[in-house]
Amino acid sequence: MNALATNRQGDSAGAENGEAKNWPMSSPKQTEAGRAEGFLPIFLDVRDRLCLVVGGGPMALQKIRDLLDCKARVHLVAPAAARCIEDIESHPGFRWSKRLPCEKDVSESYLVFASDEPVEGEQPVHYRHLEELREMADRHGRLYNALDHRELCHFTNPSVARNAPLVVAISTGGSSPVLGQFLRDRIRSEILTDTHASFARFLGQYRKRIRSLIPDYGKRREFYQSLIDTGFIAFLRDTNEEEALSELIRRVAEYRKEKGYEEEAVR
Repeated sequence: MNALATNRQGDSAGAENGEAKNWPMSSPKQTEAGRAEGFLPIFLDVRDRLCLVVGGGPMALQKIRDLLDCKARVHLVAPAAARCIEDIESHPGFRWSKRLPCEKDVSESYLVFASDEPVEGEQPVHYRHLEELREMADRHGRLYNALDHRELCHFTNPSVARNAPLVVAISTGGSSPVLGQFLRDRIRSEILTDTHASFARFLGQYRKRIRSLIPDYGKRREFYQSLIDTGFIAFLRDTNEEEALSELIRRVAEYRKEKGYEEEAVR
């Protein structure tokens, strides 16, 4: 290898090493993956709950749509909003205060969302305003989410796949929302089928009755698993609900007998 090639190789390695210094690896506790270990996955019932959204950019308006779809009442506080708000303004669960937020807005709300995404023709929201809203939320014990600012959030917004009554939420701890959306789309198209949704709705109708007949939680889980393992989902798909109910009653009776429950009419 000649001297020129050697020098070029050395220069290249030096440049690469210099560039690598600009990409330091975080410790596990500092990474989004590390933070995700502290997340408790839950589904909140926000029906008829007042939720505050601060900011009128497209991200905030999409969050408003999500909340309204979940039957929440939504209070938007923003001097201006993107044009796409037109399809929201007439919703009975929505109101818009065209001003800056105050502490009372936060204290009256169940959840608080804020966004510094700019609105055309308006002054941008500064990061310090998001921090102030977080402080207000802390004072009043309200859950707070600053859209696209994970470090200020009490919780993250997962990617959600729905086929009622089934809901699957995917979180990457804020590290890769695009991956979460990719997994959501795969789950929605390949797993959350209409057949599975019908199975969930069918069992939901008779859940209380099954609980009364199989009161032990562990045994009840075992029974539900047996329905899945022995083809009941396909049976439900290929028959009518009356026949499916008769088959469910038969299986409950057989399971009770197998587990030594006292004889009782299961209809």
